[in-house]
Amino acid sequence: MAGDEYCRHITEETDPSPQDEAFQFEARDHGGTVLAGLCQLRDQEKLFDVVLTAECQSFPAHRVVLASCSDYFRAMFTDDLRECHQKEITLNGVTAKGMKHLIDYAYTSRLSIDADNVLDILAAASHFQILPVVGACSGFIGHQLTVENCVDVATLADTYSLKELQMHAYRFMCNHYAQFSMSPSFQRLSAPQLTTLLQSNFPVDCPEWDVCYMALNWIEYKMEDRLPHAASILTNIFFQDIKVSELQRLTQSDTMKEVLAWNPQLKKHIFSKLGSRKVSVCSAQNLLNRRGYKETVIVAGGFTVHSGMTNDILYLDTDTCTWKLLTKIPHVEQCNFGVSVLNNCLYVLGGCFDQNMQEVIHPYGFRFDPLRNTWSSIAPMLEERCRFYLGAVDNKLYAIGGDPSFSGDLIDDISRCECYNSDCNTWTEMAPLPGSRTQHAGTSYYHYLYVSGGLQELDNVVLDTLHCYDTRAEAWTSKSSMLSPRADHTMFVYDNKIYVAGGWFEDEISHQRVLVRTIDSYDVSTDQWEMVTHLPEARLHATFTCLHHHLFVIGGSIDGDYEKKTKKVDILNLDMCRWEESIDFSHEVWEHTACSMFLPTVLSL
Repeated sequence: MAGDEYCRHITEETDPSPQDEAFQFEARDHGGTVLAGLCQLRDQEKLFDVVLTAECQSFPAHRVVLASCSDYFRAMFTDDLRECHQKEITLNGVTAKGMKHLIDYAYTSRLSIDADNVLDILAAASHFQILPVVGACSGFIGHQLTVENCVDVATLADTYSLKELQMHAYRFMCNHYAQFSMSPSFQRLSAPQLTTLLQSNFPVDCPEWDVCYMALNWIEYKMEDRLPHAASILTNIFFQDIKVSELQRLTQSDTMKEVLAWNPQLKKHIFSKLGSRKVSVCSAQNLLNRRGYKETVIVAGGFTVHSGMTNDILYLDTDTCTWKLLTKIPHVEQCNFGVSVLNNCLYVLGGCFDQNMQEVIHPYGFRFDPLRNTWSSIAPMLEERCRFYLGAVDNKLYAIGGDPSFSGDLIDDISRCECYNSDCNTWTEMAPLPGSRTQHAGTSYYHYLYVSGGLQELDNVVLDTLHCYDTRAEAWTSKSSMLSPRADHTMFVYDNKIYVAGGWFEDEISHQRVLVRTIDSYDVSTDQWEMVTHLPEARLHATFTCLHHHLFVIGGSIDGDYEKKTKKVDILNLDMCRWEESIDFSHEVWEHTACSMFLPTVLSL
């Protein structure tokens, strides 16, 4: 007997001896052998005990085979129903084609699904509750979606209560809304289907103005029949995300006038939404439409107590206030990389990793698309960089300074900079930043980049400088210095002011590192700084990320003590300048990077 055909388990007594051994035998392929034997009995037409009839075609079978893979047949043959005693059973509601494929599946566990038979098989599998086959058919149909058939698929999914296929169909409609809404299929949507589509909360590929316009077009197509449904449809439009000029055009259209005349309450609903306009938030990251998205905090990389250096990227689930894994950077474990969000894609560039106890700095970059849950490589930077600032303005990325981008020339004390054009995937050198620096901070403000502080590498001095780069004039200007020097700090923009938080400097007398506890703000219009508040605890290597009107202070080490790593997240209400109840990160983390970005409400993970 071949040893790999069996599983042996030896149970030994307290004082084992050869005659006391227990031998347990299990044939690994027993299930396949039984199935093959039943299939052979079927081919030989032996031991049949039931005949199923569909559309006047007969299918001899074994009850035990049918009952083993279908709750429907199990109940039919074991619950003392009338069919339990019948030799021939006529089936209604299924086709002969569907029945043949199901019986073949029951005997072989295999099924060949194509466009010609999928509906017959799905109907039969749903009727007889053979869930694996229902899932297979649903998956096949989901991969055949087109603008022309997506409405029919949604109707089919609703008929058979296929929630996953239904969601897949509506996701497809949203992702192709611009094309779909211009097709004849769009007008075949029923009022409940259009309402479901607008409530489905999937990302769309057009501005909200187009979503509203095509909804009005659907109403106008059969005005008399569809006007009663207008209110339930239009209340699902994000009017607060439509520009004022476009909204005026919409409200002045003949269709909208008739809709508002039919339901005056709808006008109140529209104007009530204008008090929470989000257009500026979306345009800040060039997000085409916030429908189907939710803005949240992203934490990338860093070090943890248990796993050391990590490439994990986590996000804050704001519904449950828990941190969840989003993806992993597709590179060897690294740190001190640049992170920025452009066109709502996450860019991770440069950084350093260990190789034979040596720090290796690299120029390579990656882009993560949260809508498709995919990574792609971009052109490498012109220089290797780590501990630098990566900013985004007007469809371009800007890599500023860092290691080892300075010239090394005492006369020419600069930080080299470069610009990435996402349209053509190329980097070009740009005007250098005065002063060689690393561990500095930066932020974008309209078409400007602001860069503050950092460690001047030539003489190892922490800077208090602030520089502004005009991306249109392509020139740097010097601004008022910060209230204190800072390195390893963060800059962010809120309510038309620039803030700095965190960081450290070196005491001139003791030469000891001093952590900065203040959060300061800079008024662009007056070129002046002021202190806003103090951190509850000074932190080293923490991150400071703004989400809506809250500042999230994540991780780091308390008071710079490396033995006091923390997973605490302090939250500052920027409107009220008040610290709120803190939450915890999933683990202690430091030297990480954080930002905010929009993630699809339903993630494709």
